[in-house]
Amino acid sequence: MNLDEFYQKLEEHWKKSDRDSRIIVWGGLGFMAVWLFVYAFFSL
Repeated sequence: MNLDEFYQKLEEHWKKSDRDSRIIVWGGLGFMAVWLFVYAFFSL
């Protein structure tokens, strides 16, 4: 599977999914980003 197909599937899934699942996904991504930032900061 190439990237274009992957993005197309992701977009289709995104349109089907409701707002709540988007909030969960973005919340999880934000949490991971913050955690990685803190981890990198303290490991320096």
